[in-house]
Amino acid sequence: MTMIQRRYTRARVLCSLAMRQGTTTKRLVATNINEGGFLALSRAPLEAGALFSLTLELPSLAVIAADGGSCVTIPQIGFGVKFTEIGPQYRNYIAVAVKTAIRKGAVDEDQAPPLNQMILRGSIRVEPRIRIACEVQLEGDGFIQRGRVCDVSQRGTSVLATKPRSIGQEIRIIDLKKRFQAVAVVRNCVPLDGQWRLGMQLSSIFDEWIFK
Repeated sequence: MTMIQRRYTRARVLCSLAMRQGTTTKRLVATNINEGGFLALSRAPLEAGALFSLTLELPSLAVIAADGGSCVTIPQIGFGVKFTEIGPQYRNYIAVAVKTAIRKGAVDEDQAPPLNQMILRGSIRVEPRIRIACEVQLEGDGFIQRGRVCDVSQRGTSVLATKPRSIGQEIRIIDLKKRFQAVAVVRNCVPLDGQWRLGMQLSSIFDEWIFK
């Protein structure tokens, strides 16, 4: 299989997104931002080929106004968006956001397979996982601590935490910027670079993926 070299580096940050089609406005969250487009997270993705105008708020609070179209759909997770018209000043804002993400290590520079491609490992089918970087608060029975979401899928998420948690423990995950929250159950807990990586299964999610 021939791998395609990506033109742009993707920033694994979360951004507020408003999409407009006619008189309808849909509010979502975007990640994997680059100068060519982004991934919109949604449990009800648009079909490939849909066109819309959009407003995207970057972590720097810079607001991007552009036109875009959906180019790939990932059931229950989201859809890829390609900018069809965007001003050079807005593209520059995104370039700056990506450079900031590079300094923080929140980027994807690898040649990953298409986002909608399911990976087979032996007889086990692995869900597509979207890598993001998001600071969260973890709340459980008798504790509150900070963590960092590393990736998400249709039914699960991976979180880095400073302390281990018990298998089967139920934890509420809350974005520090109050953009989303979810209830999840710890399925595995392994040490990683001085922290603990919690593999968690989502047990309670909102209609629009895990985002408000």
